[in-house]
Amino acid sequence: NNNSYLVKFIDLSGISASSCLDLLAANDTFDLLASGLTFTMQRDVFQKSNGVGLTFSTPILYDGVKIAGDPLLVQCVDDLNFYEGECKSLKICVCRDCTHNTILRKKWFPSDKLASVPTNTDVYKGFADGKCNLIAHERPYIAKSVFEMEVPNYKGEYKVGTHLFSKEPIALVTRDDDYEWSTFCDWVLQALLAAEKYNITQATADTFPITPTAFDDEFDKMFVNAIKAVGNYGEIYDRHLQDLVPREGLDWINTDGKTGLMYSFPFGDLTSVGPDPLENGMLDNIIKRGYLICGIRLEPGFGNLDSSTEVWHGMDADYCRALSAGIFDGDVNAVEFVEVRDAEDGFVSLSSGSLDVLSGADLTFETSVVGVSGEGFSFSQPYFYPEDSLHNSPPIALATSQTDRQWSSFVYWVVSCVVHAEEERIKNDTSFYMPEVFLFGSKFALLFQKVVEAVGNYEQMYTRNLEEYHTRKGTRNMLNEIPFGPQHFPLLIP
Repeated sequence: NNNSYLVKFIDLSGISASSCLDLLAANDTFDLLASGLTFTMQRDVFQKSNGVGLTFSTPILYDGVKIAGDPLLVQCVDDLNFYEGECKSLKICVCRDCTHNTILRKKWFPSDKLASVPTNTDVYKGFADGKCNLIAHERPYIAKSVFEMEVPNYKGEYKVGTHLFSKEPIALVTRDDDYEWSTFCDWVLQALLAAEKYNITQATADTFPITPTAFDDEFDKMFVNAIKAVGNYGEIYDRHLQDLVPREGLDWINTDGKTGLMYSFPFGDLTSVGPDPLENGMLDNIIKRGYLICGIRLEPGFGNLDSSTEVWHGMDADYCRALSAGIFDGDVNAVEFVEVRDAEDGFVSLSSGSLDVLSGADLTFETSVVGVSGEGFSFSQPYFYPEDSLHNSPPIALATSQTDRQWSSFVYWVVSCVVHAEEERIKNDTSFYMPEVFLFGSKFALLFQKVVEAVGNYEQMYTRNLEEYHTRKGTRNMLNEIPFGPQHFPLLIP
């Protein structure tokens, strides 16, 4: 309803990230968690504290950790100088329960330079009490105005560093037992992004060209009402964040199609041992059957069938083999390919249970929410964006039934891991550098290594299968890395 805000806000200030997620997972105290939490594999698949995963929206902000405090010591950090001259004295307060704590410790800083504190708010207290002379935090929380409010007695100079030390895609979080509610939240966010793309503002919300038909008739104005209430994404950003974190790079809308969108989300802590494949779940049934059933259609570069050998080749085929390798200890041939005539035929087969996964699936509002039988599908992150500057063609991803969260998450992170491999310059002959993964049980500890060993990283897959048909350079199919380009990509198409 655009005339009133029927929402109750619950203040979670001072509560750790894991405690917030536990509260969401364990009870009905709140329906949606919007407290600046990072979308990670660990949180998506399995949290040790509550034994379940959670559902994350499209990111609302692509953030990252920077270091702030005494300007001289900040410069030491930006120069990665920790022990020479005055740099020897630097000490950084970092939140123990935050996703970036692991990254900072494992990748960037000697442990003796980090001082762990329980929560985000304790970072400021640690600085004020002299426990540290620098703080590590996401960009909105280290803006000078925020720091002065949190540490009012500090009279020294203050500077924010330039180096971004982590990926922090901030998203809305919902429980994983209500797919309809999770997708509802996600597509409202998509509408706010699309409104900015098409230059539709709070004042012109009635001109938004897309009417949703996936939910009940009472929600046919959900997109218009959302934009009327808060404006488009750019208006929201200007109102709340621009003065703290001037908009740059990742947080712009990718409109021209000339910069990359291939960007892997952080893994988080992969050492927690999650449950083995759930009994009679999709992953369990595939293992018992002894092979994966993957839908594929004929499409140059994506699905090519060698008539003489009856062997499938192409990008879609490689992703099916990547799943096979991940499930069956590196065996790329434990997959049965089932040809589908077109997108609709593929989704019908997936809905009926004839397929375990559909490759080359169009990621749209309709397929995500409605599907072909009233129940939508889950999708991996896209692995191909058509060269269409007007964005009238949807991106392509792997699709699974929405009824099995463990299997959908497994597929999602297999696709993501090959992008991560390219970002880290890991190829199939160096796949041993991929991290071990215990979130799907100890049986899958070498999941990422087996996948990359089998099919290579994203660049290797693209070069082998698609470069002949779709030149990668200057398209959305490039990596989005330093210097970062726009990463927001509205999926709603008029």
